[in-house]
Amino acid sequence: MPKYIATLLVCAGILNAGSPALFDEAPRPHRTHHVSRTLWKLSLGALAASEAADSLSSWGYREANPNLCSGTGLFGDKAAASKGAVVMGVALGQWMLLRKLDHSPLTAGFLAGSNAGIAATVARLAARNYQIQSAASH
Repeated sequence: MPKYIATLLVCAGILNAGSPALFDEAPRPHRTHHVSRTLWKLSLGALAASEAADSLSSWGYREANPNLCSGTGLFGDKAAASKGAVVMGVALGQWMLLRKLDHSPLTAGFLAGSNAGIAATVARLAARNYQIQSAASH
């Protein structure tokens, strides 16, 4: 007899698992909003770090981008400030977009993915700069 009662209670629990009203419990809120927003913030950090690494790897060397090179053709403080301003502008624009869309988890996830992709590309460029510098010094 106890086996039948235990089986009945297990079946009742399985059948009613999707019905929190039966036990007067509030449904658990989805954590997607918090997770996607956190990932977006982390991706902004990765983007800023990769841009900083790229600036450090280019500092004092010849710059191919005419918008970033100084009068002497070298990468310097004005170029680093320009890169920092672009990153801040991107972060501000994304923040405004998320605010306008009521912090949509889908949009935050998309922005986090695109920021991570850009950060990986820029980090690879910084690594290439260091490889070129290392090869030139030997």
